[in-house]
Amino acid sequence: MRIVTFYPSISELPAEAGYLAGKVNLEMGNRAAARAAFNRVKSNYSGSPFAAEAAKAVGAMEKK
Repeated sequence: MRIVTFYPSISELPAEAGYLAGKVNLEMGNRAAARAAFNRVKSNYSGSPFAAEAAKAVGAMEKK
């Protein structure tokens, strides 16, 4: 989470860190924090492959 906050100009690293933060929060049962992390990745790093993965994760969360 600190990587995303302190290094927003590095393209892939914050996207990956944000995506992984979403996955960790989801595993811990914190769906709201997971959704927020995934949505940040989608909106802030839309050109990243992690944005596509984050969109899939949000879609899967909505199906459950």
